[in-house]
Amino acid sequence: LIPCYFLLKPLRDFASDPQFLGLCLMFTAAILFCGQKWQIRHPQESQKTSDALWIGALQSAALIPGISRSAST
Repeated sequence: LIPCYFLLKPLRDFASDPQFLGLCLMFTAAILFCGQKWQIRHPQESQKTSDALWIGALQSAALIPGISRSAST
């Protein structure tokens, strides 16, 4: 998460402008909507490395203002 903090700094500065906050909140709403529609019905016993990478990538996206960390994972 720390490397992403520095790599996403220009994007965070751009998205911190109040006029883009609504767009980020709509993105969070889209994540929640998709998560509800495509939820896993039967959780798998074993987690894959790719699952951990996806979770980490979505956690780092939450560094952008308006993106919910709990919604993205």
